[in-house]
Amino acid sequence: MISSRIRDKIIYWCEDFEEDFDEDSEEDSTDDSAEEDPQKEILIRYRKMLQCQNSYCFRMNRLDKLNKRFEVKRDELEAEYQKRYEPLYRRRYRIVNGITADDVNNEVAVDREDKTTKDKRVPCFWLNAMKANKLLAQEITTRDEGPLKYLTDIMSWVEVKCSMKIFRLVFVFGCNPYFQNSTLHKPYDMFCSNWPRLENRYGTEIKWHPGKRLTEEVPEMKSITDQLLAKIADQRSPSFFNFFDPPEYYYASYLNDRNAQKVEDHLMRDYHIGAIIRDEIIPHAVLWYNGDLKED
Repeated sequence: MISSRIRDKIIYWCEDFEEDFDEDSEEDSTDDSAEEDPQKEILIRYRKMLQCQNSYCFRMNRLDKLNKRFEVKRDELEAEYQKRYEPLYRRRYRIVNGITADDVNNEVAVDREDKTTKDKRVPCFWLNAMKANKLLAQEITTRDEGPLKYLTDIMSWVEVKCSMKIFRLVFVFGCNPYFQNSTLHKPYDMFCSNWPRLENRYGTEIKWHPGKRLTEEVPEMKSITDQLLAKIADQRSPSFFNFFDPPEYYYASYLNDRNAQKVEDHLMRDYHIGAIIRDEIIPHAVLWYNGDLKED
């Protein structure tokens, strides 16, 4: 057992610790007197351990500061290049939807859907681009292809608010017989700490036309956690449009470890789908559509 006198010395050394640790000087301190006094040897070794630990903590703090600076710079670059991409994406939008230079100057021509405009469009552009990706193809059912044929554009952008980073997907639809919405949004909340983590994601209520609903509503349950697990267990009919009705993640803390892990897995899969659309489909949609990009 270490005496109280030795413990007091350890506390004193810990408080009086200097920033850097010189291993060579510590080796010199283990002299013959330390070998004669076991308690003194213990003190020396304990001091080494504390110095190593504090030196490690000091370097980790520096690393954390660098990571924060990196996150700030990366957000600034994303915002800058997001603006540079927009003209290219607008031009792609016009080509895909058969909008000519004359139509751009005539808002009525852009809004109307005459036969000439339809003939100029690239048919099922976004549907085929997404189906070329294996993961997205698994999410899209045959019934989903109907409304997805009316998809005219997919956009994404990033907003930074305080410590939260919101990355948003926007699906733009033309007038269609399936639902009233002209846009469907899917935001993701990212907590900007030293290492960003996904906090939550939301969806959009789809206003289906009568008899056209492709998704099933989960029946109301007494327990909020039961409602959450029902969505996680895919008790609804499979549909890509379930992507816009994600379960509320807030209540996962009330679940046991096994069910909480199911929610976590579902959350990460949902985020992975969103990240693929943002990082792969949107910037390289033409290559996916043409079949130039294929997964192994």
